[in-house]
Amino acid sequence: MFCSEKPWYINTGGEQSYPQPLKMDGTHFYCFVLEANIENLQDLCDKQLNQASQGEIKYIPLIPRVILGFAHISKGYSLMPPFSNYGWMSENDVAFWVPVAAIKSICGITFIDHIAWYLPYVWVDNPMAVVIGRESWGFNKQEATLIVPTDFSHNATLTVDALAIPYFNSEDEVKMHQILSVNRTDDTILGSLEKKWQYAEEGFKDVISMLFGDGSIRLPDLGLVIELLNMLHYEEIPMVFIKQFRDLENGNRACYQAIVNAFARMTKFNTGGFLSGDYKVKVSNFQSHPIISDLGLTGEEVDVLAAFYTYYDFRMDGGKVVWKSPNSFLEKLCYKLSKPLTLLKKLV
Repeated sequence: MFCSEKPWYINTGGEQSYPQPLKMDGTHFYCFVLEANIENLQDLCDKQLNQASQGEIKYIPLIPRVILGFAHISKGYSLMPPFSNYGWMSENDVAFWVPVAAIKSICGITFIDHIAWYLPYVWVDNPMAVVIGRESWGFNKQEATLIVPTDFSHNATLTVDALAIPYFNSEDEVKMHQILSVNRTDDTILGSLEKKWQYAEEGFKDVISMLFGDGSIRLPDLGLVIELLNMLHYEEIPMVFIKQFRDLENGNRACYQAIVNAFARMTKFNTGGFLSGDYKVKVSNFQSHPIISDLGLTGEEVDVLAAFYTYYDFRMDGGKVVWKSPNSFLEKLCYKLSKPLTLLKKLV
């Protein structure tokens, strides 16, 4: 705020936090669309995003659906010298993706500022991916044991096992449990693509039409149309995170807290399409992982509405701080004084 010059990050021996941009090559991405409850999703946004900014910016879920995505990244590495020469790593990750819109009001008029995907649950099987994701962007990453296919002859079972506790109890040990699984119900292998996309834009159009084309979308306005068209044109996935670190003196408070936007930008499209077959998701109803209530799923076993797959390369660049918690009274005052100018720039 007062000092625009930020300190240099101090790298240490055995450093596990590599700087962005990061390049991810050979990504196999399996996506399963699930029915959710819009009220539960709004409560999730309120508790995890809107509560932080105290009304400065408000996120709402766009549709009563979420995506459960399983990804295998064959080769991930930093593009920033000298880390670009430090080698590469592979990783599997699994996440729930919630489509949201950030809305603002100016002079009594509500409009969509931007749309994004919010990832309330993310699991990865590489400890460096946990550190980099949490420290750089605010990915809510948890280390886990994952089964993610890399070809269509693979057994049609995808799983997440992670540290969890079914019920909070001081006498019980936190240990590995199966959090969720995806199974094909009409065959034992993944099989093939039912419809194959020739180009990335074709896939983007199909997925956007499937998710947003049934009339259930909230706040359809010109801002939303522009945002969706930008996704098609630039072949990028906008994401929003709550980036925070616990305070040392009071662990119930945050020494740093911000809402951050970032983009996953596709750099090469290899293939993709809708997966053939019928799928079912099983979710464990653990108190440490209240996935069913957070997302408003219909139960512990959920039918998949649609499934699709893409094989591509992408990169994660830096992001943009949408909102940051002021650290002092003076910083709060300067932030409030700067708001009218920020709004004026947007209007102009």
